[in-house]
Amino acid sequence: MKLKLIGLLLALIIGLVYAAPQPWGIAVNDETKECAGFWAGDEFTYYTLPAGWRDYYDQSYIEEGQFSGKIVTPYGECNSFEIGNEEACCKELGYSFVSSNVGIRATTISKSGEGSLIDLTLPFIGTVILIAIILSWFYLSKRKK
Repeated sequence: MKLKLIGLLLALIIGLVYAAPQPWGIAVNDETKECAGFWAGDEFTYYTLPAGWRDYYDQSYIEEGQFSGKIVTPYGECNSFEIGNEEACCKELGYSFVSSNVGIRATTISKSGEGSLIDLTLPFIGTVILIAIILSWFYLSKRKK
């Protein structure tokens, strides 16, 4: 029974983690030798990278929740990363700075809840379906006993 409850709780949590804000970082295009700030978004906005770009983040922030100002990439190391001053980090890597956020807006949902119906309901519908499957499994397994 405890295992079934844990499964149900996990199903509920899966639907809730969709809206976590992403950390700020940098994006690098090695072919063009360009660098930019990058933010993947939060619960209201989601950004994607243009083709050829890769994103990198301060691992101390991701692992410990504190900025160290250090971003490690295959192209070099930046020790001066600051949100809003990504240009210094790009220069440290030897790449030309092109934008404070090179991301392409993929989805925007306003705080009032406006936005694409699919964008608003897809995580909810997925969670409801998952919970329905788990509850059906509970009911059928209990009925067999």
